[in-house]
Amino acid sequence: MTQFRYKAFISYSHRDEPWASWLQRALERYRVPRRLVGEDGEFGEIPANLAPVFRDREDLSSADDLSRQVLQELELSENLIVICSPAAAQSEWVNQEIRHFKSLGREHRVHAVIVDGDPLAVDTAEFCFPQALIEREDGRRREPLAADARKYADGKPLARLKLIAGMLGIRLDDLRRRDMQRRRKTLWTAILGTTAVLAVTGFLAITAISSRQAAQQTQDSTGELLEYMLANLDKLDAIIGVEIIDSSDQQLADMAASGQLAVLSTDELKEEGMAWRGRGQQAQEEGQLDTALEYLRISQAAFVALYQRIPRNLGHLFELGQAEFWVGYIHLDKGDLDHAEAAISRYGAITRRLINAEPRNAEWVMELSYTLTNLGAVENERQVPDRAKALDLLQSALEYNTIAVVLDPDNDIFRLDLSTALAFLADALRDSCNLGQALEYRGESVDITRELFSETPDDEVFKLTLAYSLSGRSLVQHEIGLWQEAIDGWTESESLLQELVHRYPNNRQYLWQALFRAQVIAFAKADAGDRESGWDRATELNQEIDQFISETSVLDFQQKLDYAQFKRRYSELASDTGREHEAIQYIEEAIRVVEELPEDNPDSRIERASAYIEHWRQNDNRLSSEYPKWLDSYLADRHQVVSCREANLGARLAIMWDQRDRAVAFTAYLLGKGYYEPAFVRFCAENGLCSATGSP
Repeated sequence: MTQFRYKAFISYSHRDEPWASWLQRALERYRVPRRLVGEDGEFGEIPANLAPVFRDREDLSSADDLSRQVLQELELSENLIVICSPAAAQSEWVNQEIRHFKSLGREHRVHAVIVDGDPLAVDTAEFCFPQALIEREDGRRREPLAADARKYADGKPLARLKLIAGMLGIRLDDLRRRDMQRRRKTLWTAILGTTAVLAVTGFLAITAISSRQAAQQTQDSTGELLEYMLANLDKLDAIIGVEIIDSSDQQLADMAASGQLAVLSTDELKEEGMAWRGRGQQAQEEGQLDTALEYLRISQAAFVALYQRIPRNLGHLFELGQAEFWVGYIHLDKGDLDHAEAAISRYGAITRRLINAEPRNAEWVMELSYTLTNLGAVENERQVPDRAKALDLLQSALEYNTIAVVLDPDNDIFRLDLSTALAFLADALRDSCNLGQALEYRGESVDITRELFSETPDDEVFKLTLAYSLSGRSLVQHEIGLWQEAIDGWTESESLLQELVHRYPNNRQYLWQALFRAQVIAFAKADAGDRESGWDRATELNQEIDQFISETSVLDFQQKLDYAQFKRRYSELASDTGREHEAIQYIEEAIRVVEELPEDNPDSRIERASAYIEHWRQNDNRLSSEYPKWLDSYLADRHQVVSCREANLGARLAIMWDQRDRAVAFTAYLLGKGYYEPAFVRFCAENGLCSATGSP
C-alpha cells in the first residue's frame, strides 16, 4: 500500500498563485471534526487533519531536477487539487500533472476548484477546465464535479467545505456542523481580545464540568436540567406569522412562494439555499454588507420554502435556523439592532424546537447558547444598554454551553466555546464593576483554554484564545492593583501572539494584537513606577505602530480605537516625564483619531472623553469651548453609574468641572469595589480624593 507524504498536491498556473496560497492555508489549518475522525469514509479512515499540502511552485523552488521531483511528489500525494481558470486550462504544466496523476490509477482522487472563467464557455479564452481534466480514455468528454470559489457561485467558504468533503469521501452535510462555531462570532470578538474579563453563573458550578470525568457523572441528570431551563426560558419570541417569518415580511413571503423556487426539487432547493448563503458569507467577509444581506435573504427564502415543503425534517429546520442567524448577524454588523434582535430571536425559537425534538443533542443545545450570546451582544451594542437584561442573557448562554459540555465532554469546540462564553459574561459583569468575582473566575477560563492548548500546542485557535484569555485576566489584575501579575500575563500573551506572527508573517491582525499587548506592558511598567524604561519602550512601539498604520489601507473600528488609546497613553507618559511638547502633539493626534469614530458607540465615547480630559490636564486645567456637552452625561447621579470605567471617568470629569463632592462620591464607589488601577490611584492621591473618602 502506498505511504502518502502529502494529503494533496495543488496544481495551478502561476497566474493563480494567490488562490493556491489561500487554498493551501485553508486546507492545512482545517481540523476535521472530532466526531468524524477515525470513521470510515469513501477512501478509508478519516484523518484528523489535511496537512501537509504540497504546492509545487513554492515547495520546489530549490529542487535540483524540477520534472523528476514533480513526478515524485505527485506519486506521494493522496489527492490532486486542480485550480481551474483560463490560465490553468492553457497551461501545459497543469495538464501534464493531471495526466501523470491519473496514470497512477487515482482519477477518482482528482478534485477541481473553479476560481475564474466559465466551465460552459465556448470561447477557449474563457474556458476554465484543463483538457486533461475532462478527457477520458475512450475519447469522450468527462464533466468533473467542481467546487466553485467564485463569489457569485459557491464562494470561498462553501467551496472549501465541498472540496474537503470530496477529499475525505463524505457527504457535504457531515461537515456543515463544523461551521457551527462561527455562530458565536459577533462584535464581541474584538472585546474578547482587549477588554474581556470573566465571571460565572451560580446555576452550575464551573468546577463541575472542568474535568471530563465530572461531566460524564453529571450526564444522567441533564434531562431534568434541560426541562427546567426550557420551561423557564421566556427571553425568546415565539415563531409567528407563517411559522417561520414575521407576517409583516411580505417580501420574504413572496420570495419563498415564487415560481422560481417552486420548480426546484428538494435537493436542488437545499443546494440553492446553501449556495446563496456562501455568497452572502463571502460578501460579508469582503465588507459588502448590503450585498451580503441581499444574498442571505434569498438563501433565507429558499429554506423557508424547503421547510414549508417538508416541515418535520429536523435537518431542514436546522438550516432554516442558520438562515435566520446569518440575516441577524449581518443586521448586527450593520448596526441595525432591532432587526438583528428579531432575526436572532427567531433563530433561537427554531433552535428551541430542535431541542424539544432531541433534548440530548449537544449541538442543538449549543445553538441555543449561541442565540443567547448574540442577543446579549445586541443589547450591549445599544447606546443605552439594559445591562441587567444583557447579563441575564449571557448567563443563560453560559448555562446552555455548560449543558452541551456535559452532554459531549470530549468536544473541543464546546469546551473552547465555554471559555468564550465565560469571557462574554465577564465583560457584562465588568460593566457592573464586579472585579473580585471577575478575578476569581478568570482563572477558570485560563485553565480551560490552557488545558486545550496543552493537548494540541500547535493548534492556532487554541493558542490565540489562550493569548486573549491571559490578556483578559491581566486587565482585571491591573484594575485591582496586581500590576506585576498583570504584566506577567500580558507578557505571556504577547509571546504567544509573536509565535503566530512568526508562523503567519502576513497576518496583519496577529501583528496588531502583538503590538497592542507590547504597548500595554510598556504603560503598565510606567504606571508601576518605571517611567523612563516605559517611555523608551513606548517610543520604539510608537514607530512600529505608526508604520503598521501607514501600511494598512483600511483599519477596522477596534484598531482605530486601540490606536487612539495608544496615542493618549503615550501623551500622558510624555507629560509625566517632562516632555511637554511631545505630550501636546500626541494628545491632539489621539483626539483626531478618536473623533473619526462613531460618537454613539459607548467605547469610542469613553475614549474620546478620556482624550479631552488629558487635553485639559496638559493645558494647565483650562477648559475649552470645543469640549462637547455630552460629557455631562458621565456626571449623572453616582447611584446611576455602575461601570468602573464610567465611574473613573466621572471622577476625573468632576474635578475638571470643579465638582469635588461628586468626584469624592465616584472615588468612594470605586475604592469600595476594589478598583486600584495604578493610574487612577495616582489621580486619586494627586487630587486628595483618597483621604477624603477615608482611604489611604
